[in-house]
Amino acid sequence: MYVSAIGFNLRRVLPVMLDVGTNNKKLLDNSLYLGLCQPRLDAGSYPSIVDEFMKDAQACGSSTVVQFEDFQMKWGTIGVALAGLF
Repeated sequence: MYVSAIGFNLRRVLPVMLDVGTNNKKLLDNSLYLGLCQPRLDAGSYPSIVDEFMKDAQACGSSTVVQFEDFQMKWGTIGVALAGLF
């Protein structure tokens, strides 16, 4: 969204997804599944993972922009679909 709407340089954008596993048995059993093949982390583990990522992102410099999405909501799903088009 930032690339098209604000004009961020596409060569300087790095999309990141934090994969925390899945509880979907069909996906876990599918050899073509590209996600983390382990049961989904409990919600209490999320803050420490996000904290670790944010510390590493901040180490990249003061011009780092991080946008959080809730991909369990329909608008997050639309955002993922649109990102796949670009």
